[in-house]
Amino acid sequence: MCRIGKDLQQLNGIGKRLARRLAEAGFDSATKVAAAGEDELAAVKGMAGRPVAELIEQARQLTAASLAEQEALIAALQQELAAFRAQVQSLAASASERFSEALETKSGHKLTKSIAKINASLEKVEGSIPKRPRRTVRVLYKAGKRLAGAADADLSGLRVGFKKARNELKRLPV
Repeated sequence: MCRIGKDLQQLNGIGKRLARRLAEAGFDSATKVAAAGEDELAAVKGMAGRPVAELIEQARQLTAASLAEQEALIAALQQELAAFRAQVQSLAASASERFSEALETKSGHKLTKSIAKINASLEKVEGSIPKRPRRTVRVLYKAGKRLAGAADADLSGLRVGFKKARNELKRLPV
């Protein structure tokens, strides 16, 4: 109820009590208020004498602003994900140059598997961007920090860095 009340209280003239009444009537978000008809809102107890048309217009503006904000966040996250992918590919290319002979060993095969696994995890992250954008920001940031620390490491250190970055990516629920 707390979050619902805060969402509705962003509208002028809506306090805690009226927000609770609106939620009980089925208008638990600004989006639902924006889609409602004037007669439906006027029937809610406490709405008598209030400018319902202005309230609906306010809700529409608030909804449009939050949708635009959400779309901008998703676009920025997709750019961040592309930059993270480029960082992974750069580290993989650097590892293949620096450790070309060692890639045939057991450690080298583990590194190759770690790179494949992190690429698979990035595909899952890309699918979850629209569902959980704010959580994805934190996960990508932490995974990037894990990879940045492994850039100058030896073969096993690089593999551990990829593994830690992948573990951060796995924290994002799909």
